[in-house]
Amino acid sequence: MAASLWWWRHSRFARPRQPWEPLTPYTPNEAEWRNWKSDGMERVARGWELIRRVFPDLQWVPFYDLDGAMMVNLRARIIPHEERHQYATMITTAANPKGWTEPGPEGYRVNLRQTKGALRAHYLLTFLPTAKELNEALASPLPPEESMATLKAKQTQRRRDSPPIVEHLRWVEAQAKAQGSTLPEGMSGQRNRPLSWAYVEVLDIARYFVTRDNFWRKFSGVERKTKTAAKKAAKELLPDYKTALEDMARLGITNAPRSAEEISRDRRRILGTWVPPKTYW
Repeated sequence: MAASLWWWRHSRFARPRQPWEPLTPYTPNEAEWRNWKSDGMERVARGWELIRRVFPDLQWVPFYDLDGAMMVNLRARIIPHEERHQYATMITTAANPKGWTEPGPEGYRVNLRQTKGALRAHYLLTFLPTAKELNEALASPLPPEESMATLKAKQTQRRRDSPPIVEHLRWVEAQAKAQGSTLPEGMSGQRNRPLSWAYVEVLDIARYFVTRDNFWRKFSGVERKTKTAAKKAAKELLPDYKTALEDMARLGITNAPRSAEEISRDRRRILGTWVPPKTYW
């Protein structure tokens, strides 16, 4: 029952869209998905929901009832920049930015925080046809077979003009060594598992289901440890959130009163078409 009411299990970002599923107005695009998953917005939401359960006297509203400015500013103050999404390459006017190589032939710098596997995968992507080439091929009066042959010829020429992938990796490693660092090994330090909401969920179960009057549902040893860890985590997160909110209030960034239509619109940014229960935590 509880699982059917937890909004994070029904939000637009609960799971990625499968290839056979149709696109809808609420299907997250790439930027929205990155904002929620890779840039740390989901972590901010989980921490917010955890704190408001452990400290109900704060009277915080559910995370989905915050306006967009509040969400973005909370993330900017709580999630360190190095823990947010990192692009594989970039063009910048900054002089010698730490963690990036010198500019390549086309002006792009390579992110030195990537594993060798990620560097290989991104390097192979550079051989694919560009958007301009694809548009030209689609608009070409030539037969499709000839257009495809032209694209393959350009791809083959790009491979010949580019250094071998082994040489590219050596250059990146040399750049990292010059900055006193090494490329990360394996998947260490990268978030590859879905974010767990177990701490928040176990607190809801403790409050509404594992009660003295319910003789049919008791906590297991693992659940009791999870509940204790959840309360400890909330206490550790609270100072960061309070500091962020105080700084935002000083700058005039607050969850301003909104009309019912505005609240409904803001909820759909996270919940999509799912409507939260009116009388449940």
